[in-house]
Amino acid sequence: MKKLFFLSAVLVLCFSFSVTAGEPETYGLQKLIRIGLENNPDLHAARLTVISYQEAVRSSKKMPNPTLELHTGRAESRDAPMKVNTGGIAVSQFIENPFQRDVRIQGMKHDWESAQEDLHLRRNDLIFQIKTLVYEILLWEKNRALASNNFRSMQEMSRLIQKRAELGEVKELEALKLSVEVQRIRNTENEAETRLVLLQERLNTLLGINLPLPIAIEGALAYAPLLLDESTLIQNATGAHPAIAGSRAALNRAQSDWHRERWSLFPGFSLSGFSSRELDGTNAGIGVSLELPLWNQNKAGIARADSLLRKAEQELRSTTRLIIDGIKMAYAHLMLAERTISLYDSGLLQQVEQSLRLADISYREGEISLMDYLDSQRTYNAVIKDRYQALYDWNQKKAALENAAGEELK
Repeated sequence: MKKLFFLSAVLVLCFSFSVTAGEPETYGLQKLIRIGLENNPDLHAARLTVISYQEAVRSSKKMPNPTLELHTGRAESRDAPMKVNTGGIAVSQFIENPFQRDVRIQGMKHDWESAQEDLHLRRNDLIFQIKTLVYEILLWEKNRALASNNFRSMQEMSRLIQKRAELGEVKELEALKLSVEVQRIRNTENEAETRLVLLQERLNTLLGINLPLPIAIEGALAYAPLLLDESTLIQNATGAHPAIAGSRAALNRAQSDWHRERWSLFPGFSLSGFSSRELDGTNAGIGVSLELPLWNQNKAGIARADSLLRKAEQELRSTTRLIIDGIKMAYAHLMLAERTISLYDSGLLQQVEQSLRLADISYREGEISLMDYLDSQRTYNAVIKDRYQALYDWNQKKAALENAAGEELK
C-alpha cells in the first residue's frame, strides 16, 4: 500500500512538472527592459568605460614613484699615488604643485562624471528602442488577430455563398469574388506572421540574449492622456537631462585643464637625499631641484586650453538648445497622437461596427450586392487597423518624449 501511494505521488509530481515545463514563459515590458539592461553588449561596454575612469581617478591621487640613483667609480689622487673606489646613492621625490595637482584630479573626476552621464544616455536610448519594438510587436499581434478573425468570418460567408450559388440563388461570379477576398485576407495574416518573426528576432538582438521564439509578450497598447505640460518637461530636462549633464561635465573638465595649464608656470620641485663616498671622505646631504620656466612659458598650451574652454561652453549651449527643441517636437507629436485616438473613441468605432452589422444582415437578405458588403468589411477593417496604429503611435511617441526629456513619464 505504501509503495502504491509513493508511486502515485511520483506520477502526480511528474505530471505537474511536465505541465509547468510545457507552459511558455511570458514577458512583460518591464521584464524585457530589465533583461536588456543586464545583457545588452553596448551598455555593458559603456559600464566598463565608467569603471576605467573610476580607476583613473583613484590612480590620479597617488604620488609619483621616487627615483633611486646609484653610481660607482674609481678615483686617483693627484697628490699621492693612490686609488680609491668611490660610489654613492641618491633618492629623489617629485613634489607636485598642490594647486596643479588639485585641478588635475578634478579633471579626471569630470571625465568620470561625463562617462556616467553617457552611460545614462545610452541606457535611456536602449529603453526607448526596447519599448518601440515591443509596441510594434503588440501592434502586429493585433493585426494578425484581426486578419485571423476576418479570415474565419469570410470563410463562413464564402461557404454560405457557395451553397447559394449551387442552388442558383446567386451568381457563380460572386462566389469566386468572395473566394479571392478570403485569399487576400489570408495573405494579410501571413504578412503579419512574417513581420512578427522579424520583429522578435530584432528584439533578441537588442536584448543581447536569445529568448526562445515566439516570445510571448504580456500587456496591450494602453492609452492614458499625458498630465505633464511642455514647460514642466523642459524645466526638468534642463536641470537633469544626461546629455546636458554630460556637456556640463565636459565644460568642467575644460575649466580644470585651463587652470592646470596656467599653474604649469609654477612647477613642482624634487627633494633628494644623497650619500657618496669620495676620494677624501664621505659626502651626504639633501638637495632641491626646480624647473625654471625661462625659455618655455607654455603659451601654446594655455591658448589651446582657452580655445577648448570656449568650445565646451558653446557645446553646452548647443546641447541645451537641441534637448529643448527635441522635447517640443516630441510633445507636439504626442498631442497629435492623442487627438487622433480621441477621434476614434468619440464614436467612429461604434459607427463602423454598426455599419458592418447592418451590411452583413442586408447582404444575407439580398438587399445589397457583394461589392457593397465587401466595401463595408474593408472599411471596418481599415478603421480598426487605423485605431491600432494610432494606439501604437501614441505609445511610441510617449517613449520618444521620455527619451527626449531624459525621464520616465507617469
